[in-house]
Amino acid sequence: MRSESPAHSDENRSDKCLCNILRQNRSSVTLQELNTKDTVLLIDCEMSRLPFSSAEYDRRIAGVRDALEQKKLDALIGSIHWNVHYLTGVGLAANHYKVVVVPRDGELVGVTRELEIPGARATSLVKNWVPWMDEGDPTYMSLNPMKATAEALRQLGLEGKRVGIETGIARFINHMTVRNYECLKKLMPDTKFVDDDNIVGNLRVIKSDAEIECMRRAAVITERTALEAIDNIRPGRSEAEVYGEAARRAWSHDDCNGLTLHLQAGRAGTLIHVSSRGQANLIRQGDAIFMELGATVNSYFNTRIRTICVGEPSPAVQKVASAVLSGLNKAIDFIRPGVTSAEVDHASRSEIAKAGYGEHLKHRLGYSLGLGWNEGEILSLRAEDQTKMKTGMVFHMVPGIWSPELGFGVSFSENVLVTKDGHEVIDTGMLERKLYIR
Repeated sequence: MRSESPAHSDENRSDKCLCNILRQNRSSVTLQELNTKDTVLLIDCEMSRLPFSSAEYDRRIAGVRDALEQKKLDALIGSIHWNVHYLTGVGLAANHYKVVVVPRDGELVGVTRELEIPGARATSLVKNWVPWMDEGDPTYMSLNPMKATAEALRQLGLEGKRVGIETGIARFINHMTVRNYECLKKLMPDTKFVDDDNIVGNLRVIKSDAEIECMRRAAVITERTALEAIDNIRPGRSEAEVYGEAARRAWSHDDCNGLTLHLQAGRAGTLIHVSSRGQANLIRQGDAIFMELGATVNSYFNTRIRTICVGEPSPAVQKVASAVLSGLNKAIDFIRPGVTSAEVDHASRSEIAKAGYGEHLKHRLGYSLGLGWNEGEILSLRAEDQTKMKTGMVFHMVPGIWSPELGFGVSFSENVLVTKDGHEVIDTGMLERKLYIR
């Protein structure tokens, strides 16, 4: 229960105590005062827990600082949504500008919307957040966020220094747009801004034991939810009805903090990445159904694709399913440290081509998996990519054929961890690697 805020009488009262609790990952204190702009807010410490230990965040930040040293940079502005989360634990949504400045030495400084400062402090290890205001901006979320970013840099003594910025693409929002970058350069003309060469992405692609444990826990939720969806597939039901039953199962797990489910029946299953028609698309006898499902623990995904037939599958569906499963199995068996992305892709592609379906393969084999599902902008398994597999990489491996000409889509996938001795499929065994028949 929340109590009334006490009067602000102690000038030394600050967010230091809260940040100490966050760093220790403690949850024994029920309420904690947070002082911001002469207003004392009461923060429920269950909302203030970081996803990982302080040691995990120290490891990540040390990795950034090692890269800054190597690249002769004085700081990094982290602006890609999941990179900011990775470095700070901040739990804010992605729709408003926020960045974190990581100097080579000293404390991190964040920048976010004034309205969201309490949430930023409550859910991250960063003590100092510079606010930007909604009012007084020629175009909303343009000049004001960059003024706040310049202020953060000045607080850290970075005017006239070399600062890395994240110029790469991001599947889920990079707040350093071209317009923002040009504005920041005008505000700080003596500061040298340079491409960071994917510092945080290169760290994220190698998963720690703590991150892998989250993906193992997510596997339990994903597989139980997938089985719930499969059990609810029958003629006459809509995609939306099946989705609803599956979602209830996923959210019944206390540690689930995210769910994505794509369910497409019949010819809709040939149109990859097209939104479901929900109630409008009814499941029919004879349909092949494409199902892609992923649940998260601490925002780390475990994702699976399965194909389900309503009634006995046609010979064509059986033949394609057999080829795709063979391609998946071949690629998984090939995974080990030292082999290249291109070699893994070829192992799957050549197996499927042997069955006569090579011309239908129009996509990469897979991509790095972790925060926010798809980390393909960091690393993908694709032809001609000579990146070598390293221990700690995790891939969502997704061979599949989606063909309007054939009239159906078939795919199967697994999450595969590169280990020092080879590989491990991150699963529980509940969800079988097969063509399901309902």
